[in-house]
Order: sequence, then C-alpha cells, then structure tokens
Amino acid sequence: MASPDSILIRDPGPLFLRGIFLAEEFISHLKLGMFLQTVMLALGKDGL
Repeated sequence: MASPDSILIRDPGPLFLRGIFLAEEFISHLKLGMFLQTVMLALGKDGL
C-alpha cells in the first residue's frame, strides 16, 4: 500500500511536516498494537 504520505519520507521537506507525519505514523502503530492486543485477549490462550 503506497499512500501519498510515503512521499514525505523520501522528500526532505520541512522538518515540522515530517514530525507530524512521524507522529501520525507512531500513533497508528500504537492503535494497531492495541487492536492486536485486544484480539489476542478476546481469543484467549488459543490465540497464542
């Protein structure tokens, strides 16, 4: 999945914009982690 935001990684651009992009990326990874943790808890020991 190549999102338009991935262009910011190759483009130096303003540090401020890159900081916002990295923060959003970090938050999305946190949400994904919490989602996976919730799924694991829902499945119980069978999920492991």
